[in-house]
This record gives sequence, C-alpha cells and structure tokens, in this order.
Amino acid sequence: MTGRRPTHRDLVIAPPEEGDIPVCLVGAGAAVADVREARLDGQLVGAYRIERLGATHFRVVAVVVAPAWRRRGFGTWLLRHAIGLAESRGARVIDALPADADALFRASGFVPSDAGMRLSLTPE
Repeated sequence: MTGRRPTHRDLVIAPPEEGDIPVCLVGAGAAVADVREARLDGQLVGAYRIERLGATHFRVVAVVVAPAWRRRGFGTWLLRHAIGLAESRGARVIDALPADADALFRASGFVPSDAGMRLSLTPE
C-alpha cells in the first residue's frame, strides 16, 4: 500500500477460515457463513456477525472495529456489508441491539423499535 491513509475501499471483507472465527470481536458460537472479517494488508481490522431469526428476519449480532482503526468509516462499511449479506439471503427485516452505536445504525436506516433498532427492507 502507498503512503496514503487506508480507506474502506482498501479492506478485504471475507468469511474467516474454518476454526478461525474472531471470537474476540463477534462472540462465540457463530457459524463461519454468518461472519465476515475485514482485513487490511492481512491485519484484522474488524468483523461482523449476522444470524437468521426467520425466513426473512435477521439480526446483526455484532459490528466491531479494532480500536486502532476506528473513526475511518470502517464500521459503516461493515454494517452496510452485513445488510447486503442479509438481504442477499432474503432479509426483509433486520434487527440490532447496537449498544453504544445508535448513530451508526441510524445513519444506515435503522429506527428504534421494541427489538432495539430495526431496518425494514423493500424488495425492488
């Protein structure tokens, strides 16, 4: 990479290797298919985890960026990637319990609900 500051476009987002899920970021018990890691030059920058709650109902379980990489747009990029993955699997409703990241979720279209935050998707 050049001397410029890395952006979200430099991230490589992919499923983790089997048995190498970043539990420290997304929690225990996740299936590889439901987790994506973000790496920059091979270094783990962040990760997210989704889970299916029903045929068209999903939850964003975690969106985490390592402290050294925060405030660069990586969290937004990961959240929107998670939304895209859930939508590609048929999601029409995505819930989240964003803890201290309400602003991040609101900026991506989530609104407060009885489930925490909710994004309703409309098929094109």
